[in-house]
Amino acid sequence: MTLKALALAALAVVLVIPADGREPEITPIGDVEIQWQSDAQREAGDRCSAGRSDYYWAISNWFTGNEVYATLGLPEVCAECGGGWHAVSVTMYLYWATADECQMSAVSTIREAEPCGESYVPGDIIVMSEETPVGDIETAGLWAVTIELPEDTPILTEPFCVTVAFLDACDNLPKLVTNSGPCTDGQSWNNWGTGWQSLCDFSFPGDVSLYATLRCQGPTAVEQSTWTTIKAIYRNQ
Repeated sequence: MTLKALALAALAVVLVIPADGREPEITPIGDVEIQWQSDAQREAGDRCSAGRSDYYWAISNWFTGNEVYATLGLPEVCAECGGGWHAVSVTMYLYWATADECQMSAVSTIREAEPCGESYVPGDIIVMSEETPVGDIETAGLWAVTIELPEDTPILTEPFCVTVAFLDACDNLPKLVTNSGPCTDGQSWNNWGTGWQSLCDFSFPGDVSLYATLRCQGPTAVEQSTWTTIKAIYRNQ
C-alpha cells in the first residue's frame, strides 16, 4: 500500500473523540514572533493566502490530535492572475506552552467546498499532501506548521476547503489558535470521525488560523517570475 493510501486510510478511521466533554479556554496570544517549522514561508509577489492567516486567541483544553481541522478558502480574495492560482502549501498556527521533542504526523488536503444551506462544508479531496512530521518544538510559543502540497495541483477557481488531519498525538499537546473573530458560520470545522462540526457551535471566539498559500501561474514562466513588478506597475497607473 502506498504512503498516500495509508494516509487516506488513517483519515477514514480518525479516532472518535466526543466534543461534549471539552470547553474551550480562551486567552489572548499577545505580541509574539511567529516561529516557522519549515522554510516554506509565504513569499510576496506571486503568492496569496486563502483562509485565515491572522491570529489572536490561544484555545486551551481543545486540541487532542487524531482529528481534522478545516477552513474555507476563496480564490477571489487573490488579485487577478493570468494563469490562475493553485495551492502550494497549507499552514496552521499552533501554540506550544513548553518545548517538546515529540513529533506528530499530519496530512493536508485541498477539498471541494460542498454547498450546505447558505454556506459550505468540506467535500471530496482535490489534492493531498504526503504524511508530514509536526515537531519537534525547540522553544515554546506560536508556531506556523506548514505542509507542502504536490507540484501538480489544479488551478482553483471555486470556493474550496483547506484541511489538516493529525494522525496521532503527543503527551504535550499544543493550543489551537484562532483569529480575533467573531467566529464565522461556514468558515471553520473540526472532525473527530463523526462528521464536520462547526467550531462556532462550541463558543469559539474566532475562526481557526489555517490557510492555503496559492501561487500565481503566469502565462509563461518569465511572466510568473515578474509578477511582483507587473502588480507594481498597475498600482502606479
